[in-house]
Amino acid sequence: MTTPESPTSRAAFLETRESFDAFVQAWEAGELPRAAWTHAAHVAMGACYVVRYGPSAVDELRRGIKRHNAAVGTLDTATSGYHETLTCFWTSVVSRLVKGYSDPWPAARRAVERVGQDRDLHLQYYSFDVVRDAKARASFVPPDREGPYGARAPVTSGIGRGPPADRTEPGAARLRPEPPPPRYPGLPAGHRSPRCSWMPPRRKR
Repeated sequence: MTTPESPTSRAAFLETRESFDAFVQAWEAGELPRAAWTHAAHVAMGACYVVRYGPSAVDELRRGIKRHNAAVGTLDTATSGYHETLTCFWTSVVSRLVKGYSDPWPAARRAVERVGQDRDLHLQYYSFDVVRDAKARASFVPPDREGPYGARAPVTSGIGRGPPADRTEPGAARLRPEPPPPRYPGLPAGHRSPRCSWMPPRRKR
């Protein structure tokens, strides 16, 4: 009987700390070949940046992916290249999987082991073709389905919504409304950013 290969066994760049560091450096320098930018590579970099940058992980990944695309000749257009919703979605999923990690290498190995082959996970969260949706490619669209790594809209909520309307009576003190409590772990109360640039707080193992 043949033992199934694990996702990490097929990702040679995760075999050692040195190979992982070389992979990260090549990607950040724009030297990673286009063919090497696989789904597992996306997941590994997501885990690395969640551990390294915490709440700024999505912003750093956005810059990094666009830099890589420019280096390998992938055009970022309304129908190809960088996809904001998928970047936000996957960063959120990965952040849940590596919560508590303080070392990028084992975090990347765990994330790839869990979802390194599950590139269609978004189908369990979106009722429409989010990959081809131009609006979702340009800006974050919250999931509209339940999924295995959290409830509906695991990445963020309240995207694009303004603060509650001010219904203060004339002449009364105008107090800023209290932000609503967070609906999901790691999401700051009252979060209204047009982008999903948040991550759960890091904990050291």
